[in-house]
Amino acid sequence: MDGGLSMWGIRARARLFAGMSAIALLLAATGLYAVRSYSVTRRTREIGIRMALGASVGGTVRMVLTEGLIVTLIGSGLGGMIAIATERVLRNVSHGLGGSTLLPLSVALMVLSGVSVLACLIPARHAARIDPSIAFRSE
Repeated sequence: MDGGLSMWGIRARARLFAGMSAIALLLAATGLYAVRSYSVTRRTREIGIRMALGASVGGTVRMVLTEGLIVTLIGSGLGGMIAIATERVLRNVSHGLGGSTLLPLSVALMVLSGVSVLACLIPARHAARIDPSIAFRSE
């Protein structure tokens, strides 16, 4: 049965589904990076004012990261709960659906959380190192 035509079809569909899932994860990560990075970049003037008033680079980056992590944790938590609930509903509806989706869900959440942290960290470090007078002229 291992080399049968029916197994080939099942494996081909599984590979296609895995490929589409990887593309969806890449698109989600790209979109998340763009939105988080844009939201931090929009705050360049605020960060410049904080730096002009004496805030440290580390404190400013920590503030932006903390705010980004709060949003990331809330989004990951809600998204994970919705995904688990959806999986349970789909298991009840489609009989014979087997296997656990915990590993792929965990990988997706870790990838998206890591992208979110990088999307906050990179622009925040860049904005915190800009001269405050340049940040004031940016808008």
